Amino acid sequence: SNKSFEQKNPLSSKERKECITKALKEFKIDNYKIFYVPDINNHSKYVDHVLKIVGKFSIIATGNPIVLKTFKDYNSKKPWNIESFQEQSGRPGGEITASEIRKKWLKRSSRKDLPSSIFNYLKSINFSNRLKETSNNH
Repeated sequence: SNKSFEQKNPLSSKERKECITKALKEFKIDNYKIFYVPDINNHSKYVDHVLKIVGKFSIIATGNPIVLKTFKDYNSKKPWNIESFQEQSGRPGGEITASEIRKKWLKRSSRKDLPSSIFNYLKSINFSNRLKETSNNH
């Protein structure tokens, strides 16, 4: 949540929350809570860091292989239900990742692989220009 306007994190945390909220609403999912968890760049302390911010929870959804491994390896008394986008081929969007979406948008904005609510939101904030700006900074 603490990174934005970068090549790998072109959206602010508020904009990412807006995308997640719109997609969940579009898929009629209403039992969730979104937390801002800043990166600490320390894998061995990451789960404890998340627990301090979030408290108890039962489900983790991630497409990040490092986060997935960190939570799987953590010695928890009660295991979490981990929804891994890396391992789950039948999920909405298939195997698409944020990196793939950014690559495609740099060439041409596309509805493919995105819920319409997110596509429309990204168009409304001129996501194409944001990507060009952040990719030029690197």
